Amino acid sequence: MNKKNIIIGKSVVVESLGYLCMLASDMIINLPSELEDSFNFFIKNNVPLKNIGELFLEIDCMLPTVSFINVLKTMREDKFIYCILGERVPIVIIKNRTLEEIKDVALRENTLFCLENVKKLKEHLINLLVKTEKVLEPSKDNLYEKGHKEFTLYIKSQLVKMHPLNLAQELMGKQFYRISDYKNYIFISTYYNSNPCIRYFNDNTLIVLKNIKSTEDKFTPEELVNFTKVLSDKTRLKILRYITQKPSFGIELSEHFNVSRPTISHHLDSLKKLDLVHIERDKNTKYYSLNKITYKKFLSELNNFIMND
Repeated sequence: MNKKNIIIGKSVVVESLGYLCMLASDMIINLPSELEDSFNFFIKNNVPLKNIGELFLEIDCMLPTVSFINVLKTMREDKFIYCILGERVPIVIIKNRTLEEIKDVALRENTLFCLENVKKLKEHLINLLVKTEKVLEPSKDNLYEKGHKEFTLYIKSQLVKMHPLNLAQELMGKQFYRISDYKNYIFISTYYNSNPCIRYFNDNTLIVLKNIKSTEDKFTPEELVNFTKVLSDKTRLKILRYITQKPSFGIELSEHFNVSRPTISHHLDSLKKLDLVHIERDKNTKYYSLNKITYKKFLSELNNFIMND
């Protein structure tokens, strides 16, 4: 077996991206004025900030912000757009500008915008990375550093007894549909992020970003009721059991359970609303798997609520 390169640590550019994604998903957080112009450029033009994380597969995300930016400036335009679009458009289409091959109209328009505004996209992204680092620096405290140290110790202890791929799946709370014989495993602890865990990968590298900010948020009684309602449907129960064994997609589920595709979509939407499923895209196909972390949390809190623990 080839030796694996394993990196464990924290990253300034990853923290900056996580904070920006929090701003994009949570309107309660006030947008710092110094970020406003560049941030709104991405939002108004429907360029998802979360896709910027794909750049971490091309540029070493452990680099200081200045070094990361220097590499970003020289990055090939087609490769940059490929990452910004979340790898949804084949790079050959971007390179040759054969946009008519993109069937999704919205995606085609989004691709055209990015191709016509590569320089502006890079400029605004660079501005966001530089200014976000300055915004976040004063907010770091002892809990921040303590969380990173605890994460590092935990990952090292688990790697003694577990393959890094299995550890990555445990952190994500799901079985991966697309896997490879990765040469590089990068485990990064993050503090500013709205997602518990995020994964970026290609054929050679798997990056897992784990949110270490502790949260004591509990499900409300209404959320627990919705959970029991979702599980009260026999088909949804069977779907959950099926996608626990292996990730699956809509057409396969429809044929397996002999129900219509709209019905399967309805059931999957019900599961998605409670974050009970992970979604992994492979080109234009969405694969669903059980979100084990959320599912176990629901069961635990339901039990605590009933037993009044």
